Amino acid sequence: MKPHLMLKDLSVAIGDTGILKKVNLAIPQNKILAIIGPSGCGKTTLLRTLNRLIVEEKQARVSGEVLFKGKCIDQIPLAKLRTEIGLVFQHPTPFPMSIYNNLAYALKYHGVRGKSNLDRIIEAKLRLCGLYEEVKDHLTMSALKLSGGQQQRLSIARSLCVEPEVLLMDEPCSSLDIHNTKIIEDLIVKLSRQYTIVIVTHNLQQARRIADSTAFFLGGKLIEMNTTKAFFTNPQEEETNQYLQGLFG
Repeated sequence: MKPHLMLKDLSVAIGDTGILKKVNLAIPQNKILAIIGPSGCGKTTLLRTLNRLIVEEKQARVSGEVLFKGKCIDQIPLAKLRTEIGLVFQHPTPFPMSIYNNLAYALKYHGVRGKSNLDRIIEAKLRLCGLYEEVKDHLTMSALKLSGGQQQRLSIARSLCVEPEVLLMDEPCSSLDIHNTKIIEDLIVKLSRQYTIVIVTHNLQQARRIADSTAFFLGGKLIEMNTTKAFFTNPQEEETNQYLQGLFG
């Protein structure tokens, strides 16, 4: 299987500070890749580079290549790229409007018109994220009144409205309790049947539970990547072994 995304000697610097250093990484289609590593190792910068959100950063410099389905992302119009590669942030990000309009806003922005079309897509995405039965009688209610877990599922549903192929998730469970974390993890596994998912997580047990493969970053470098089972049971690099043993955080 050809990789859905391919990173070739990807380096990112902000001003004089190098964040990512010559990263080479193949991301397979319809699988879950977990990115782990200590704070400041470049995990979030990696996600922001994959959909070119990094270009919004002042003094950002990117070298190397990111290929999406074999095409350099620099050659893809920015608006199109960000419909193809969605991003879910660490904290839920509902818009200060109704539940319905949170999803309708994204659809209208990308040219979807007609109430019947909007209704159909919104219901489908809310169902996909396990949220429809909980909110179907309250679609005009402010999304800000939802619980944290519901808000995160709404944010995911909104990202899926524009039919991306890849979903990037930056610590999507870090602000949630155990119950809602389990709901989001189960959702991520279900979504991987249709979407390629890259999740940044500080939770090693979460990576073990849901990821097909795991990549470890340290100091902006990719130290090791393997199937999740092999990664955790038989790490090949001493830095990986030390990290898994908690010798540095």
